[in-house]
Amino acid sequence: MSTEELPITFNNDGTEWSAMRAAESFIRKQGWAVGPTQRNDPRAVFFDGVHVSKWRNLTPAEQDEADAYLLQPGGSRHGSVTLTQSKPPTNTHGTVELSLPDRRSIAEAML
Repeated sequence: MSTEELPITFNNDGTEWSAMRAAESFIRKQGWAVGPTQRNDPRAVFFDGVHVSKWRNLTPAEQDEADAYLLQPGGSRHGSVTLTQSKPPTNTHGTVELSLPDRRSIAEAML
């Protein structure tokens, strides 16, 4: 796998967490390491297989040093996730700004 193939989006197959589990499996098969989930924050991915902390426990420098990012803008339980080398946007407080879907649209999609 070459990093030129990124970004990759993993779509949910209708079961809870399916997109996230597919992305995690893909990352591990590459020999890469990914940080644990933390609500809607991104997950840092390092290509050298090191242990990765939760996003909030990484320093800004460590966040910048990540080789890739696993983003879950629609929520990881039912939404798709994207593996990308583009650093997620942050606000002035250093927290990640990802647009989340309206709860009503999620509920309507589940009907």
